[in-house]
Amino acid sequence: KLMAVCGLILGWQGALLALFLGAIIGAVCCLIQRAVNKNGVVEFAFAPYLALGTVISMFFGQNIIGFYLSLFL
Repeated sequence: KLMAVCGLILGWQGALLALFLGAIIGAVCCLIQRAVNKNGVVEFAFAPYLALGTVISMFFGQNIIGFYLSLFL
């Protein structure tokens, strides 16, 4: 539901970027938590990372997408 609203607000390119950014940020935070927690069991919510990716995509999305596309052109 969160990404559906994100798609309505940002469009499909912005929603895809927000999903990618949220996954990267969430993975990094999860790895940090696993390194700190010696037990190895880490549970965390994914929605805050998606929301952070959405905010980054709202403010810097066109710049990030333009930079990415300029790598190939």
